[in-house]
Amino acid sequence: MNEQEYWNKFYSDNASEKNLTVPSQFAAFVLGETHAMDTIVEFGCGNGRDSAFFARHGKTVFALDLSSDGIAINQET
Repeated sequence: MNEQEYWNKFYSDNASEKNLTVPSQFAAFVLGETHAMDTIVEFGCGNGRDSAFFARHGKTVFALDLSSDGIAINQET
């Protein structure tokens, strides 16, 4: 199984467990360091929890992930 297949399976298997309310500690740190920036590009956005966090704080977010299944799930919400 290659990396993309792994993440596609991971996000497909865990689609119902999506929790967008709690950002990672890294996202909280980044938000504190980007007051003067309006746009964030997130590579490897996964389930989108950090992207949603940034958007709730007024940032324009471009979120990308290797997993096409993960992206499709994120687009549904």
